[in-house]
Amino acid sequence: MTSQKNADTITAKASEHLPAKQKLAIEFKGKLKNLVKEYQYVTTCIDDEELAYNLGEVLGKVGFINNTHSTSDSFEKLTQQLVYDLKKGHLMLVHYQTKMGGKTIIDLLRAIKRKDPHTPFKNSVIPVFKAKPDSDKLQKLFLLLGGFDINFAIFVTPGATIEANLEAVLRDLDYFQGLLKKNFTLDDIEAPPPVSQSIREGAGKVDEYKSLLDQAAMLMDDDPKQAIELFTEAIKLKPDFGALIKRGDVYYNGREFLNALSDYREASGLKKSAADPYAKMSACCFALAREAVKTKGPEDAKKWLDRGFDALDDAEAIIEELEDEAVLHPEKALENPYGHIISALTVADIRGLGLQDEEDRIDEIMTRTLAKSKESSFAAIGDDIDSKIDYAILLARSKYYHEAENVFREVITQDKDTAGPAFNNFAIELRKNGEYGKAVDIYIELLEHDVPDKNIIRQNLITGGLHYAKKLRGDFENKEAESVYKKILKNSGASDGREWVLCDFAMLNFETQNKAAAASRLMEAVYINPKLLRSERFNKNYLDLVRLSREMVSKFTDSGAS
Repeated sequence: MTSQKNADTITAKASEHLPAKQKLAIEFKGKLKNLVKEYQYVTTCIDDEELAYNLGEVLGKVGFINNTHSTSDSFEKLTQQLVYDLKKGHLMLVHYQTKMGGKTIIDLLRAIKRKDPHTPFKNSVIPVFKAKPDSDKLQKLFLLLGGFDINFAIFVTPGATIEANLEAVLRDLDYFQGLLKKNFTLDDIEAPPPVSQSIREGAGKVDEYKSLLDQAAMLMDDDPKQAIELFTEAIKLKPDFGALIKRGDVYYNGREFLNALSDYREASGLKKSAADPYAKMSACCFALAREAVKTKGPEDAKKWLDRGFDALDDAEAIIEELEDEAVLHPEKALENPYGHIISALTVADIRGLGLQDEEDRIDEIMTRTLAKSKESSFAAIGDDIDSKIDYAILLARSKYYHEAENVFREVITQDKDTAGPAFNNFAIELRKNGEYGKAVDIYIELLEHDVPDKNIIRQNLITGGLHYAKKLRGDFENKEAESVYKKILKNSGASDGREWVLCDFAMLNFETQNKAAAASRLMEAVYINPKLLRSERFNKNYLDLVRLSREMVSKFTDSGAS
């Protein structure tokens, strides 16, 4: 009883401060568990962007794997996507308002049937309407829907809060789940045997354990400290592979790499046939190696790198065994088998740390992993955006720039909100590989998107652009360097550091015997930063401009005297 009370106290405490969406997800996770079991995948095609986004998020937290399609896609493309999902056995929620040209939900359903006459609609397609269920128009529409063997719909209220409409959808799904149960006759169900007291107590423990895990999973992003407490309570009841992995993930995301490593190592002992704990252990070791270079020195870093390599070897050996087994038993084939190794390798970036032998070894592993994970493995990643970004980072790091850019652009098409992190990761890899020109173009394109922290992107543009222009000047490609400076100034806004772009540009003008342009740009730089001429950086790195500034001051003084 004490353990149950502790769990209830933690659960209540956790729920107390949760946002409305989290509370709804917690409430309906248990209620809809049978529906989740029946339909693991749910496809949402919702004409209301706010409802679509929030519904997808809540359905994911309830336990569904959610697949979202935009109604702004072409009619043909949307039809093709929905046919594919229905064939896969997805439950589908469709809110499709009348479009320009008169296309309605009935036209959409007819198009699906034309594409594949055998596509099932009964208990698979649920229309969603933003209207009162008793309107005359909807009654006529229901007669048409009946012709497609659709006899259930969900209604949300126009003008209601998003939370109220989310709750309405979830309650209707619960009702739909009840209707599915009624398809079975009572004669088919045998009476359960009498339940003993010990079984009841055991069932209570199981419910308590599941409740702790569900609560912890909900809080992993929003309240990691509380999530760790809940996972710890659950693990005390029963050390579980999944719970240890998830708690390890929370530790890892909070940069508590030693704690994460401990959890992943314990998980590997519980499921020796799983490769992902070893790949995650290697990621921890690589992260600890990077920290050790800064705090303890290269020798300590090498020890962590060796441990990381050993863990990667273990992961790779397990994957190879499982792939050999899948040859004889195709149903056991893995989806994205190298995904966790790819993710670990993105952390293993030790370029510029003076560990050349270890860097070469990482390059060998990357080359081998990319060769093994080509095409078939990547296709199996599906809609996992994080896996796609990791894969693209590795492609870029290995200098497969065209392939990497294609993947990054696919990610952005899939989810426009990822434009910032996706393109920024690409640009970072380009810069680290010395591809400053490509990085400059990516930063400029990124600034065209509605992304946060644009000032950081502009600073990166200035830093990368100055490196690139300096290299061009060293190669006597002055026209190209001039073009780069103009691009930076055009796209950097009022960012800090523009005066140094102007100083470098002035140096180029000076080198090409255009003293007037050099003087003009120097004056503009001084206007931006009045203390420029007295700064150590200016007097140390721009000797020609120092002389030019003195010459300009002398001329101004002479003209004033005359």
